[in-house]
Amino acid sequence: MAVIFVNSSFSLIKGSNATFDKNLLIIEKLTTYSTKPKNYRNTPKGYATFGCMVQGSMNNELATFEYKFPFIDNRNVTFKSEIHAKNMSSTVSGFGAHNSYFATVNDYGRLQSTDHSFLLQNMNKDGFFYRSTNSYDYGVNYNEIIAQSKDLTLEIARFIKNELSGNYTYENCVAAALNFVQYIPYGQPEFDAGEYTYFGVSIPHESFVISYCDCDSKSVLLCGILQHLLEFPQNNLIMVYCTMEKEHHMIVGVHGLNYPGQRHVHNGREYLLLETTVPISLHEQRNNKFENIHVYNLEMV
Repeated sequence: MAVIFVNSSFSLIKGSNATFDKNLLIIEKLTTYSTKPKNYRNTPKGYATFGCMVQGSMNNELATFEYKFPFIDNRNVTFKSEIHAKNMSSTVSGFGAHNSYFATVNDYGRLQSTDHSFLLQNMNKDGFFYRSTNSYDYGVNYNEIIAQSKDLTLEIARFIKNELSGNYTYENCVAAALNFVQYIPYGQPEFDAGEYTYFGVSIPHESFVISYCDCDSKSVLLCGILQHLLEFPQNNLIMVYCTMEKEHHMIVGVHGLNYPGQRHVHNGREYLLLETTVPISLHEQRNNKFENIHVYNLEMV
């Protein structure tokens, strides 16, 4: 999904970048056993960095990562993680649309088949959902993507909870998780390869390892982290399709935050709408201009 950058300074990276290239080689090794081909070598559109990047190294089939980012109390913290090739390969194999039921990204969103039984049986097992051909009734199953990467997002949530220590509050959990996601570089992933298309989405494992992602991928990552930090996340958390300055966009809504900003009422509950793509802190969300809002219901696990 495209996004307009607002209220934040950022730098475009041109040419070769050593860390970016290294992470590219690492993700290719980590997905050695994947059953679905992915082309990680396409240059991401709109690439932008905010001074932070995931640093990785590979030893045989085990990769270690460090991500240093600004925390909520004016200090930098470093999240560390290890990912094995077989785990990574298994995770990324769970998402990808075969061209027999979805057209390629060049014809974004068009169903290739009109066979209801075929689509219901096949699309719903590959990280997509299908109920009918009505608008918003088929597409990427973000709930499934969140579930696929729950081991990583749980690890991130535990790190945030530990770093918060005595300052563990509802607001601080949201603010810290938002920082984690926002400071990852921005870029629109284009992973299509062979007979599979991925609709410009990177799952949380990929977003972290390759160290860039776009608005829907960042929103998925944030929701994945917050489902482990917030009480009753199914009632306090929503993902939102919208437009911003006529561009398609995705954001996250969180209930129970007493901060200025744009709000949306869904099922009788009011949600503060949060920009996930660039470093805009929790108390600076007031200038967002989200339009044509449609809520994607989350089913937390």
